[in-house]
Amino acid sequence: MSELLVEVRGDGFPALEIERATRALKDALVAQLREVGMPARQSATGCSTQRLMVLLRGIPEGRPGNDEGRRRSVGEALQQALGAVRWRTNVSWGDGHRFGAPVSGLLALLDGRLVPARCFGIEATDTTRGPASLGSRVFRPRDGDEYGRFLVRQGVEVRLAARAARLERATHELAEGLGLSVVPSDLPVRWAASCETPSVIACRLEDTDLDLPAEIVAACLAERQGALPLRAPDGGLAAHFVAIVDRDDEHAERAAVGNERAARDHLEDARFHWRRDARTPLAKRIRLLSEGDDTQETLYARRARRLEVLCTLIARELGSSEHLDASVQAAGLLYADRQTETVREFPRLAGVIGGLLARDEGYPASVWHAVYDSGAAGQLPRSRAGEILYVADRVDRVVEVLAEEEPRVGESRGEAADELARSVVDTVHRAGLELDLALAIAQAVRQRVLDDPSRTLSEALKVVDRAMRGLLRERGAHDAEIDAVLMASGTSSIPSVFRRVSGLQGLRLDGRLTDLAANARRLRDVLLESREVELDPELLEEPAERELHQTWIGYEARIRQSLDEGRFDRWLDAMAVLDQALQRFLGNVLVHDANEALQRNRLALLQELQRAYAGPLRLVELHATSTKTARSGQRAASRPAAASG
Repeated sequence: MSELLVEVRGDGFPALEIERATRALKDALVAQLREVGMPARQSATGCSTQRLMVLLRGIPEGRPGNDEGRRRSVGEALQQALGAVRWRTNVSWGDGHRFGAPVSGLLALLDGRLVPARCFGIEATDTTRGPASLGSRVFRPRDGDEYGRFLVRQGVEVRLAARAARLERATHELAEGLGLSVVPSDLPVRWAASCETPSVIACRLEDTDLDLPAEIVAACLAERQGALPLRAPDGGLAAHFVAIVDRDDEHAERAAVGNERAARDHLEDARFHWRRDARTPLAKRIRLLSEGDDTQETLYARRARRLEVLCTLIARELGSSEHLDASVQAAGLLYADRQTETVREFPRLAGVIGGLLARDEGYPASVWHAVYDSGAAGQLPRSRAGEILYVADRVDRVVEVLAEEEPRVGESRGEAADELARSVVDTVHRAGLELDLALAIAQAVRQRVLDDPSRTLSEALKVVDRAMRGLLRERGAHDAEIDAVLMASGTSSIPSVFRRVSGLQGLRLDGRLTDLAANARRLRDVLLESREVELDPELLEEPAERELHQTWIGYEARIRQSLDEGRFDRWLDAMAVLDQALQRFLGNVLVHDANEALQRNRLALLQELQRAYAGPLRLVELHATSTKTARSGQRAASRPAAASG
């Protein structure tokens, strides 16, 4: 089997796009090679802001004597694949070339031999280069393994995820050595993307630098400094932070001093903005939003009014009238901080800053917590009022995104709506809110003037359904289990859906379910083409049929209640008792008796049971279908044409 190694070197590829771009290059290259009869069985990728690497293995060898033609085909495929890679931000250079950054070098080897290719005005070579910080040493690898060993000797871990994990470990070790802990952040991933040979250093702040709210200090360090704040044992921010340097060398101490000086300057700017913001009360900011002529300001004011209506609807649906006033008041405050200088500097603190200002102005904790928590990412709101506001805000924004007519810059409408819907479903589930989201979505749609409100409503419901299914799959649920629950109970209660699916997951390995399904098929066969008749208990003569009837009377309510509550363990226990009685009936009673009255009565008894047995049969059949589909997908993925990273 053949191996193809490709490396594209550049002068600063966008750090936030390199992983997606490398994956796109790999996918396009695999597709192009498949078209010319050279499918790859295995693939690996690596990336940094200086290089994009794709390694394909398991490519079928060609006919003897056709090596030159194969390499020429690979070169053409590479040119097509590079042309298919799209960046959100393109750079133009030379004779109209466009890519994420100017391309400075191209390595292309098929079984260690140079692939003839010309891309972006550059001829492919059989050499790579080490990192610029170490002198850009030139090296001629013979294969992918030798290429990897060279980069390791140069201190480069080309795999982005492994580089990020290494930085994560180093950061935690550094913090533990100081007796501190790391504030959760995605910075190690961003560090890994921005630097090929990164290492971490500890830096220190003065105690006076921490007189700002901790949220502002953390945002300032992360966004202005690209540094990671540390947490003291008491839970507050420590006077230390972690910064990144490109190499662990003798200049680390000097780098720390420079980082400390820059951090203090950034914090001084943030302090200036925060103090100016605190001079204007939130009530005045709300009034200015309502009276302003600026389109963005009036947009915030209209959104706040919509949220007040949605909060009222949601609170009443939840039976939480005692939290209604707090959630409505918080809705009116939620967007008051959007025109503050601090939020303009740190947009991700929107909502959080409003909550902090409301706290300092003396608003009740239930109100300022709700405002703060609506802006705080990744945490469940602390109060029911906060949960109501959070759900109302995200539902309104889902509808807003789907109703947009202009294309979005960066992410698509679908991506934005999916992310918002995911946060709604996750919050409703974790908070245990017995809320029919369809009602809230319909209200959000009614509050807008739309060309096609029914289309927007339909799209919003689909987005929420997709988000719910995605979260359930992440928890290990099979499509069969999700489908079974949604067909039985719908989506009017998301917490109930999660409970029921979780219950079904617990039934997978229980052999009793298979036994129940087998008897359900026997019932189906016995009752085939039989007409609906009414049961007469007086005609039950045999002990086994009387026992079955009494068992059904005693367990019917328990079976139905267990299903309604999603308690599948209790449901299965009750069905198992009923199933034992059914097996005795089928083994000792002749259903198709010569006496037609007895025959009809026994069929009537089995017809009553058949509805209870439909559930186990449907579950087993759905699970079998899901498993078969998954196995088919695995077989397809293992075929030569479907190389994966």
